[in-house]
Amino acid sequence: GSRMISSLASLALVLVLVLVSGAALAAEKERKNQGIGGSGFSLESEILARIPEVARAIEAVDAEPQSATAWRDLGHALANRGAYVDAVASFQRSTKLNGDDPDVWVDMGAAQLRQGKSGAAKTSFQRALKIEPFHALAFYNLGLAHQADNDYEGALDNLERALLLDPTLGAPRINGQAA
Repeated sequence: GSRMISSLASLALVLVLVLVSGAALAAEKERKNQGIGGSGFSLESEILARIPEVARAIEAVDAEPQSATAWRDLGHALANRGAYVDAVASFQRSTKLNGDDPDVWVDMGAAQLRQGKSGAAKTSFQRALKIEPFHALAFYNLGLAHQADNDYEGALDNLERALLLDPTLGAPRINGQAA
């Protein structure tokens, strides 16, 4: 009698534990499916989410998933860690929320250029220049994209425009990317 009750109690406990852990796994799976900011956006590497700068940016996106600035900040945090695929995806989210910010297009183009996607980068820089025709950094980076394609005439033309608009872009002490 008591042995059977004890066995039934043990079985019931096991069933409860299985159900609870199953529910926890289902909740975790649902959270991952929803991704960052409930948007389906997820990082290529979960390790990135543990880096403090990236974790803070993810928290900001989770708190305000409709904030173009939060997505841009996440893109910066990811790009700073060399996660250019994720950075581009984050910048794309930002442009969907506010496509009129030329700086986000420049940021996205820079990440695309670092990925080796000079064609996509040129498109992003040109989009920034449509919004703000005198954006020196967009011209500068467009010049770098032309250089990556061995189009030195296009590179010089755009770099010259950039330096006319902002001479400090050519100063290596101010602009670390300057040659």
